Amino acid sequence: MRPGLASLPGIYLVWGADIAASGLSGPAASSIASPPMQTFSSLPGGTSAPNTVLTTQAVRRLHLRLIPDGWLIQAPRPLTGAQISAARQLAISSGATIETKSGELGLGEISDGATAFGILLALGVLALTVGLIRGEAAGDLRTLTATGASRGVRRTIAGATADVIGLLGAVLGTAAAAIAAAAWAKSGPSAMFGGIPAIDLVLIVAGLPVAAVGGGWLLAGRDPAAIARQPME
Repeated sequence: MRPGLASLPGIYLVWGADIAASGLSGPAASSIASPPMQTFSSLPGGTSAPNTVLTTQAVRRLHLRLIPDGWLIQAPRPLTGAQISAARQLAISSGATIETKSGELGLGEISDGATAFGILLALGVLALTVGLIRGEAAGDLRTLTATGASRGVRRTIAGATADVIGLLGAVLGTAAAAIAAAAWAKSGPSAMFGGIPAIDLVLIVAGLPVAAVGGGWLLAGRDPAAIARQPME
């Protein structure tokens, strides 16, 4: 389930009697360099979950023997604290360990929440920016009103301003994040950018400007408090 893993260099499928002691070059271990891999997002993504698995065909072709190393148990309802404590004591007495998880957010849910929070934060900064621009251009807006500009014209100007700033911010922010990720990544680009949800990227690049132009258009219909007049000297 790990995006980009198949394209990373130095990937080996290793098996043998004592891999830790023999290493890749020892007689007790065998290996296949760059084994064929397929990516499935339906596999579990937890650290202790089976997120990288071998096919039964590979087990047969390599003449491997399956040895139980752990058990994944799914309870029909959340476990109580007493049940978890009793299970942990039982595992300790047998020389084993257990790990319990419940109610954790998936990677997709975390990504969607971060995207929504980022868009809301950007819209807040955008609203402040457009408000400052409108404050500086208040005299021009009063002049437009005095010359017969309708409310729709003022809405269009404010919406277009918000749209341009929102689009520029989305594009520059996405480009800066991509450059920073590429500079920080120690692996290949496919491994770094392979797991980015396309829908979240579309929401940031396209949804932010659309929300900006809608908000600017709706909130810019008020008439100016006074009409600008040329001061007399």
